[in-house]
Order: sequence, then C-alpha cells, then structure tokens
Amino acid sequence: GELTRKIEGFRVGTLDAFFVELAQALAAEVGLPPDWRIADDVDAERGRDAAVASALAAREREEWSVLLRALERGDLARGVHSQLAGVVRSAYALFKDSAAEAWENPELSAAPTPEEMDAFAEQVGALVVPQTKSRTPVATWEKYKAKLVAFSSQPAFRERAEDPKLAREGLGLCSSGVASNVLAGEERFSSHPIGEDWLEAVRFLVRLVAASQTRVLLEHNRAARRIFEAYDAHHAAQLAQSRRVTFDDVARALAGHAGEKGADLRLELALRMDTSVSHLLLDEFQDTSPIQWAVLRPLVEELVADGTGARSFLCVGDVKQSIYGWRSAEPQLLSELPKQLGITAERLDRSYRSSQVVLDGVNAVFANIGTYAGFAGDHGALRAAQDLGTAFGPHVAHRELAGEVRVRTTLGGEDELAKELACMALAVELVRDVREQAGAASVAILLRRNKYASYLLARLRASGIPASGEGGNPLTDSISVQAALALLHWLEHPGDTVALRHVATSALATPAGITESMGASEAARAHRRLARRLADLGLAGWLAEFRPSVAAHHGAWEVRRFGALVEFALGADRQETLGNFLRRVRSERVEDASSSLVKVMTVHASKGLEFDCVILPELDRLWSDSSETFEWRRVAGDPQREIEHVTRSTSSEARAVLDYAGVELPRELHDAARARDMRDELSGLYVAMTRARHRLEMVLSPVLNKRGEANCSAAGLLRAAFGLGFDALDPAGIVHEVEGGSSAWTGRLQTLPQATPLEAAGASFALAPALRPRELERASPSDLEGEREIGLEKLFQRVASTAGQRRGTRFHRWLEEIEWLDTFQASDERLRELAAELELGDDGLERDLADFRTALERPQFGKLFTCPAGTHEVWRERRYRRVVGTSLQSGSFDRVVVWRDNDRIVRAHVIDYKTNKAARVEGGTRELVEHYRPQLEAYRAAVARICGLAPELVETSLYFVESDELVSL
Repeated sequence: GELTRKIEGFRVGTLDAFFVELAQALAAEVGLPPDWRIADDVDAERGRDAAVASALAAREREEWSVLLRALERGDLARGVHSQLAGVVRSAYALFKDSAAEAWENPELSAAPTPEEMDAFAEQVGALVVPQTKSRTPVATWEKYKAKLVAFSSQPAFRERAEDPKLAREGLGLCSSGVASNVLAGEERFSSHPIGEDWLEAVRFLVRLVAASQTRVLLEHNRAARRIFEAYDAHHAAQLAQSRRVTFDDVARALAGHAGEKGADLRLELALRMDTSVSHLLLDEFQDTSPIQWAVLRPLVEELVADGTGARSFLCVGDVKQSIYGWRSAEPQLLSELPKQLGITAERLDRSYRSSQVVLDGVNAVFANIGTYAGFAGDHGALRAAQDLGTAFGPHVAHRELAGEVRVRTTLGGEDELAKELACMALAVELVRDVREQAGAASVAILLRRNKYASYLLARLRASGIPASGEGGNPLTDSISVQAALALLHWLEHPGDTVALRHVATSALATPAGITESMGASEAARAHRRLARRLADLGLAGWLAEFRPSVAAHHGAWEVRRFGALVEFALGADRQETLGNFLRRVRSERVEDASSSLVKVMTVHASKGLEFDCVILPELDRLWSDSSETFEWRRVAGDPQREIEHVTRSTSSEARAVLDYAGVELPRELHDAARARDMRDELSGLYVAMTRARHRLEMVLSPVLNKRGEANCSAAGLLRAAFGLGFDALDPAGIVHEVEGGSSAWTGRLQTLPQATPLEAAGASFALAPALRPRELERASPSDLEGEREIGLEKLFQRVASTAGQRRGTRFHRWLEEIEWLDTFQASDERLRELAAELELGDDGLERDLADFRTALERPQFGKLFTCPAGTHEVWRERRYRRVVGTSLQSGSFDRVVVWRDNDRIVRAHVIDYKTNKAARVEGGTRELVEHYRPQLEAYRAAVARICGLAPELVETSLYFVESDELVSL
C-alpha cells in the first residue's frame, strides 16, 4: 500500500538514462555545453571526423605523419586522416582516464658501447659449434652461427647500437635458433647443451635489442599522448559547437575523474541526490564501469551508512556473465563490493531457467576450468579461467524439467572457412530437427560474431523456416532497402551510373520509371520527376509508394524490412541531410518485427533471454591473442584506482626479449589485457550455454588441430570437460550426451496454441470516436509564408532552385557561428569545413564564401552584429516546438537576442535571415516583407511564450543579406 501511494517516486531506467537526467540538471556545473543532447553513433562518428579534420588543419601534415609513423612502427599504410581516426577510436577514452605520467614507460635500457659491440663481433666469430657423431658441425647450429656472423659483420656495426633497423634484425635472431630456446628457458638446442659462450652471446644480443625496444616503445607512447592531446582540444571545441555528446562524455563529466574538483563534484552530486533517493537497486552490476561507479559510489555509501532502516541498497550481478569488457565493464567492482561497503553477499546458484541436464553440462565445463591444459603458458587466459572458476559454484535447477545436452561433429572441411560453413549447415539441420519434434519451441542459434548471421537467416528461410535476428541488423540486410538507398543516392549524385543500374535491376525499377536501356536525357527527366515527387510527399511518403512493388516481387520478410525503412524515415529529423540519413540507415541496427520462434543472434544480444533450445555452432575458433592497440593497468589492479601505466602493445617476440632483459612491464600489461579479453570470452561461453531451457546442442569440427593438442578454444575446453580428448573425433555424429537427458519436454511444445477469436469470447473492441485528430497536424512557421496554397509552377520552381537553396543553407550555417562580430575569427578554411558538413557539394561554394566575406564588411551587418549594452544572451539556430490550436508547430529561430534584468527576461529581439536575390530588385524587399510577415509573427508568439513576455516586448526583424537591409516588423 505504501509503495502504491508513492508510485510516482518509483523510477526504472538504465544508468545512461539516469546519468543524462543528472547531467541535464547540472549541465553548467559539470562543464557540458548548453542545450546539449545525446549523439547517436552516426553523430558521434561525424563529430570525431570533424575534430580529426580540425586537428589536422592546425598542424603541418608532415608533423602528423612523423607522429603517426612513430606510433605505427614506421608503417603509414593509410591516409593521415584515416590513421588518426583509427588511433582516436582505439584509445581516446583511455587517454581521458589516465594522467600524462602513465604514458612515460618503459624505463630505458642502456645501449652497448662501441667497444662492447666490437667485442661481441669477435665473440660471435669464436663460437664453438657442436659436432655430430661423425665429427661434422651440426647443421642447425652452424646455420644460426652464420646468421650471427653476418649480423655482426655489417658496415659500421660498432656505431649502430641505437639503430632501430639493426635492432629489428636482432629481434629476428632472438626469435629463432639458439636464442629462442634460451629465452624459453630451455638448456638444449637440437639435442645439444647450450654452452656458456653461446649463453653470453645471446645475453648480449638480448641487451642490444632490449635497449632499442625500450627506446622505441617510449617514443611510441609519447607520440600517442601528443596525438591525443592535440585531438582532445579540437574534440572539446567540436563538442561545444555541435552540442552533441556521448554517454561516455556524460559519465566522465559527472564523475569528474581527475583532481580535487572532481571529488568535490561527486560529493555535490551525492548531496543533491540524497534528498530524493531512499532505495536503490542496481541490476547487472558486473557490467558497471569504473567511471559509472565513481558517480554512483557517493550515493551508495550514503544509503549504506544510514542505520535507521528507512533506506536500502540492493545490488544484483554475476561476474560469470561479464561480457562487456570492451565497453569498460569491470566485474571486479562487484567482487569487492561486500568488503568495500561492509554489506552481506548472498550467492545464488539456483537456476529458475534451465533443466538440470543443461546445468550438469554447464557444471562439467566450468567446475574445473582453471585446470584446462589449453591455458598453460598463457598467463592472462589462465588468470581469467582461475578467477571464473573461483566465482563458479555447482548450479542446481529450481524445478524438474526434462532436457538434453549433446556435442555433435560435422563432416569437417579442408580449410577454416569450409569447417565454419559445415558447422553453420549443421546448425540449420538441427533447427529443422527441433521444429519437427516441437513446432512451438523457441530456438536460438548463438554466435560469437555477426559474420554468419545473414548467411544463417538466408539458409533458414530458404529451408522454409521463419527466422529473425535479435537486437537487429542494419536495414541493408534487405535487397529492397539496398535498392531504395541506391535510388536516394542517385537523386543526390545523378552522375552515379552504378547506383542507377542497381535501381534498374531491382523491384523499384518500374514504379521509379527507370530502365537499364534509358539514355542520359531520359535519366535526367526521371531524376526531375522523382525529385519533385520526393519534395511533394516527403521522404517517408515517397518511400511508401514503392512498398506495393516490393510486396509483388519479394516475400514477407523483405516487405517488413522495407516497411521498417519507411518507419525509419518517419522518425528522421526534418533538418537532416539526405547523406546523413543514408549513413544512419547503413549503420543503425533495426530489429525485425517478426515474432518467429527461431532467432539468430550474437551471444551479447542473447543476454537476459532464454530459449527452449540453444545451438552453438561457432566453438572451434581460437580465442586468439589479439591484443588491444594499447595495454594498461590500474594501481595494484584496483578498478577504483587510477591507471598507472599505458603502453603501445608489443609483439610476443619483443615481450620475450624484454622480459629476459628484466623489463617486465610490457609483459605484465599484456597479461592484464589478455586476462580482460579472456574473461569476456569465457563469460560469453557461460552466457551462451545458460540461455537453454531444455536442449543444448554444441557443434564441433571433428579435428581440433593437426597436432591433436589442447588449444585455447571453446572446442578444446568442451573436449576436455566431456572427456573427448584432442585427437580426431568421428565425423557427422553425436560424440557426447550428458547423462539423464530426455526429449519429454517436446510433448507440450509440439504445436502452437490457437488464439481464441474475439467474437467467440463474446467481446467486441473498437476505438472510441475521436473528438479531434489522434495526432497533431505538423506545421512550421515557414508554412505561413505568402499564400497558403502554392501553384504547381511555383512548387516546381522551388524544387529546381537548388543553387539558391545551397546558398541560403551555407549562409545560415556560417551566420550561426557569429555571436558578435568582434569575436568572430573563423578562417575561410573553417567556413569551408562547415559547408562540407552540409553535404551540398562544391558548386558555387567559393562564390558564396566571397559574398559572405563581403557581407561582413557592410554597415548594417556590422551594426546588427555589434555587441549591445546590458545583460544579454544570444540564441543561434535554436529549435522549438509548441502547440497552436490542433497543430504542433516546429521551427528554428535564426537569431534571438534576449535581455535580462537580474534573472528576469525583460525583452527580446528575433532576427530572421533572408538571402533572396529578389531583395536586390527595386520593390523586392517590400514584397518579401509582407510575404514573410506571418512567419515572423509566429516567431514573436513563440519567443513570447518561451520567455514569459508580452508580445509587444518581442521585436522581430528581417535581415536581407543581399541588400544589407534590416526591416523591423
């Protein structure tokens, strides 16, 4: 009852949404730009590219090339912009969360002196090569000595101790022959003991290589830090200008991650929240990042410290399900929470989802995971496995359910691709088998990667099995959507004949009036006709006209995907460029609306879901040691402490040399990175297996590897857990079944229950008659210009006036940059960049730019943009919405100056820019003023409403840029 009475105070949401709400209340305090909003993936990518472009423009390109070559080990295979964008994507967040000194590593090793180089050359020549029983030199030893002699006999060898090229050659020698065995801790090579003279030579070679490696690695780290520092300044400027931020920006701003100011800020947030939060439940806590916890921790500590019993904190999580390390999730926070807060932890090993047979399979795999031979020698993988094994306890089913667990093999394949395709084909056959036994059962094929998702969906549909993805794919998985995007691309780039041919061979060809044989003049007429139709109907309405043709040529799935494209267009921002819309369609994932019982998805997308049957066909792929670009470690491994070391990743050969030379940091950082990666992989396997309710099918290739040895893969782990060994298994068969399995579960799921018709239930439902439209009619102030009805001739004239539209759009974007003229310093290059963002092409750009510069010098322009007296603020291109009668009016003010007296707004001035060339003609301005008067009156009413002013206190003016006239209305 108490909860019901206070239901308005009950909130459910994601941490991201919670942080956004906090940041909106504290935007000024946390340093976010005014009127900020969350950027989607496309916005974030565009912002990153714009900041990269600005950073490149601020320095000489050659200077960037030098820095990037240092970072990329001398290999600048891509363009500078592409290379810099890649570096930023890989580790900018790491830069933001670490201090400059964290990048100052490793410590330099002393290089040999010229005299020591000479002594080494002499020593190499005197090395004794072991002999065979027939008194001839052992070939492998002799060949390796010859390499050492050639290495130490190079010109000016004694002076090249710090030559990176020589060090690279030395690294190759350390990675082979006698030296590789020495570094591996072995005492023999080719069946012969390694003598002291050889050990001494190897130690010198290691010392030479280590000196160069430490120096180069330190240079790489410093170069990376300088790159991030340069980019960071431009990113901040881009953020302030675009006012679009990511969830990471919000969390980092709230956390105030560095310095005393940050600590004060977190305390302030906790104090503000304290008055409104009495009970807090955090679910899926293993996916919380250190930055997020830095925001939450003061609030949680306040709740835990309350001893009255009136407040509470409950945290739920499972470190075994931590699969978001790539998003900075840190499950160690959950492990340490009870000790840190002094609260009681309760272990939950009872499953309310899976049958005991499925859980027995899970228990067999994870109970002794820390002892699996495939992790031997891989310190990071072994650490992750041992940590997971410590967290694991035997799972018990809450209720009796029938279930089955099988390990199956395919026919195999000659190469990796053939093996993977064989696994996918068997997965499709298993789905068919489940459908025959239990047609109402839910089935999921779970994948580590999205690589085969489209392939599997196509195979399933070709087999007559309805299937869909979860979490969604970009709409470009549909051929009809691809054709629509090609058509839109052609409308924007009429010279692209490839896009035109794509449309001509698609289901859209007939309604679009496009054929493969059409000539240039016919194509031009089709272009004009389609562009006019697009202007008439809007993007969503225009696309919807093609849906009948899609339905006539394709099946239900294509129709649904094309319908999703129409819905996507309905939700698009009216101010969005066509190019930006196309990018969103290609990148944003859209879930298939199908309610099919068969799903194909990644393990990540399956988190929190459950299925009657789960099929795992991607188990043979190695958990490869594909390290991050940068590797790092926090102080004492504590996720709540600062990052103490960051370094560019190194090769396994370089780490072995450095480790032998006593430079252990690169290996330690790599092991930490590897442990994080393997934690995600092992947790992914656990999540995948525990999605099954009744039936779990695991698909393997019959051959693990040519050597028949344990390896670092899920397939190897399963073989060990179920006692299958590592030799070749019988192909195309069931090689293991968990004891106690039963197919009895299929009985209740053989057919789908029939829905009872509403008429049979004696019920009738209908929507009540509407007293007003169910959706507000959309309108904008510009709709009020001139006549309410526009003749076809004028409409065509509007559509055709692309040059004028481009000019107006550019001028508005450039004018948005001006707060006051005395502070406006944008260069021509900067204005070109802003124009490029509009994706209007270069036609007329230089002419418009010259005219804009001329306008800056005109007297009325100077008066308009001179900072006035009094306390004021300026709104530039500020959007608004308000209800007017039965319409929802949306608009954007070009410029509004608002004056304040203390905190109260006392008056405002609305300025609307017009770039019409008609203003140059005598009488043109007067006619245009009357044409635009209704639009300005709408702006006056909107500003009066927003500011709480009487309409007469809102001045409105038209500024005609061409004639330099400011007309008050």
